[in-house]
Amino acid sequence: MARFLGTCDRVRRTETGESFWQHMMNNREEISEAEFIDNVTIAGMLDEGETFSGFTDIADKEGDPCRFFKSLMPLGNVFHIQQAGFEWIFS
Repeated sequence: MARFLGTCDRVRRTETGESFWQHMMNNREEISEAEFIDNVTIAGMLDEGETFSGFTDIADKEGDPCRFFKSLMPLGNVFHIQQAGFEWIFS
């Protein structure tokens, strides 16, 4: 199961983060929410007391629903949620 790495802004600031992010974005395909959930451990991205459905419901209410992606990377699949111009990245 893929674990939460961080949001795009934090990942991109690491030594290899920008090239990782560029490769991830250029090699992604949109997937269903169900496929995403089947492949990641959500817990690390949620605030205390927050649920995944609460996270996605807020995005829907803001008018920018979550989209789910998988990217084939050299060391395996990377998954991410895209919402409001940010990515929540799991590897």
